[in-house]
Amino acid sequence: MVKRSKQQSTSNQSPIISTSTIIIISVLVGLIIGFTIGTSKSTSESHEDMHDHSTHSHDIHSHEQLEVSPEMAPTIEISVHEDSKSGYNLEIDTTNFEFVSTHNFEDNQLDVFRGHAHLYINGEKISRLYSSSYYLGELEGHNEITVTLNTNDHKDLALTGETIQDTVILQVE
Repeated sequence: MVKRSKQQSTSNQSPIISTSTIIIISVLVGLIIGFTIGTSKSTSESHEDMHDHSTHSHDIHSHEQLEVSPEMAPTIEISVHEDSKSGYNLEIDTTNFEFVSTHNFEDNQLDVFRGHAHLYINGEKISRLYSSSYYLGELEGHNEITVTLNTNDHKDLALTGETIQDTVILQVE
């Protein structure tokens, strides 16, 4: 005769932590690590500074160009003025160009080009501009300020192969 123990085998019992609990904990830990890595950069950095720049250049003339006809060519003239409180303000005067922040690339088939501008200071891209005014902030020393006109798919508007842009030099003593 075989005697049976009153204890049941532990193989039928649920483990202390189930497989689904381990998976959920792993996903949460992964999200926390990913969030921590993603936010470890300074919050003052722009989105443009957060992507990998190793595969492309931000030289002023590095973008693909959209050649425009002389009859339709936009013009740009920039000026920099000292702000009444601190720093400097950039003003952009254009013809045949309208600042828009949409991604409707077909707009450039109309009688006026639509898009945004790119701001460079001393050859370094600072920002996209979606209006004709921009606060530059405090500047020191020699500053070469350049603004290019761009389509919303980031092509430089160009006339006879030259990017449509304007540059001013600001020397801050």
